[in-house]
Amino acid sequence: MKVLGTPGARRRFQEIEAHIAQDSLQAARQMAVRLVRRAQTLNEPPL
Repeated sequence: MKVLGTPGARRRFQEIEAHIAQDSLQAARQMAVRLVRRAQTLNEPPL
């Protein structure tokens, strides 16, 4: 399966990151990394 990020999804991702960054820039970065990694696993076939 190929996962594509739509412009709306990318915009929403940025909104989520910005919202978290209001409290903690470090937490926002960590969450961004987790979300990207999780999305990338969708490209991998299940075991």
